[in-house]
Parts: sequence; structure tokens; C-alpha cells
Amino acid sequence: MEAKSPIRGILYGSFASCVAEASTMPIDVVKVRLQYQGSDGKLQYRGLVDAFRGTVRNEGAGALFKGIQPALLRQFTYGGMRYGLYAPIRNMIGVDANTPKSEIPLAKKFIAGGGAGAIGSFICNPTDLMKIRMQVGGMDGGASKYGNSMVGTLRAIVREEGVLGLWRGAGPTVGRATALAAVEMSSYDHIKSWLLKNNVIVPGTASGVFITAVQCLS
Repeated sequence: MEAKSPIRGILYGSFASCVAEASTMPIDVVKVRLQYQGSDGKLQYRGLVDAFRGTVRNEGAGALFKGIQPALLRQFTYGGMRYGLYAPIRNMIGVDANTPKSEIPLAKKFIAGGGAGAIGSFICNPTDLMKIRMQVGGMDGGASKYGNSMVGTLRAIVREEGVLGLWRGAGPTVGRATALAAVEMSSYDHIKSWLLKNNVIVPGTASGVFITAVQCLS
């Protein structure tokens, strides 16, 4: 979240976000399918375990990673922007360059986190939409009209719904990302600053490494 330059911060955030996304992709696929079922009046899965088993049984284990391409693209862009834009936005709203991090008001950190989340999620909404369309494709037993290609999915959406169709659901997506990033980024920054100020953690030690790992996984 804090780096020598915004570009480096974006790259750090992008890498950490992609690792987390790839590790949790099967859970995300099952979550989306459980949310989507019932749109045609039928409930296909009885619960979490049944959704895992049914997906693997009917479509193979690879189905648990459907949408991984746009998912990684989204995390590389959205995750990177969320982390990389936080500090610049925080500084732009009245934080003096010489102000110690521990003295920056929590409210300004909250606003900066929300702003970074809102900007990143709006720009990256097309990747989130493609990911979800690919994740639910084929769950009814038929062939997915989008296939397993991110480019094919993009073309199909634009052809059928127009370019603006890529921003379907942008409102709630931005709202969720704004609230999540505002709380996550500000609380992490504030707690870390307090711990450093009171020498609870020391950079370069085991405690410092641990708090950095928490940031990467969040």
C-alpha cells in the first residue's frame, strides 16, 4: 500500500491480488453459481458441498477455474489501482508531505480508501462481468454460449448488449468496492501506523514481515 512511487505500489498490489485470486478461485466459482441458481426457477445445488461436487462431476475439475483469465486481469488492474492509488489520493486531500503517518486523520484515510476502490472498480467492471458470465456458463448442463475464452466472451457481450453492456451492474459493484476499500485500507493503515509508533512491530523483524503478509492477503 505504501511504496516509493505510485507505479511500484500498483505493481505490488497487482501481484498480491492475483496470487490471492488464483488461490480462492474455486470458492468464488461456487459462490457465484449458488447466487445465480434459481434465475430460471430451478435450484440446481443443495448447498456449498453439493455445488462443489456437482460442478466437478458434471464439468470436470477445470470448471472450478472458469473465468480465471478475466479474474486475474481484474485483480491485476483493480487490485493494483486500489493499493497504488490509496496513498496519492490520501495525500491529495490535504495531507502534508511532512506529516507523520500516525498523525493523519482516520477520516482522510477512509475517504482515500473509498476513492481508490471506487475508481478501480468502475474502470475494471468489464473484467468482473466477463468473469461472472464465464463462471455460470455450462452449469445447466448445456454448452456455454461464451465458451472458455475471455476474448470470445468480450465479443459476445459487446455484440449482444453494446459497449455499455460491459458496465452492467457497475452501480452496486462500485458501491461494494467503495465501502470495502474504505474500511480495509484505512483500518490497515491506521492500525499499522499505531503499531509502528508504539514499537509493537519493527520493520525487518518477524513482526514486520507478518504485518506485510497480512496486507498482501487482504
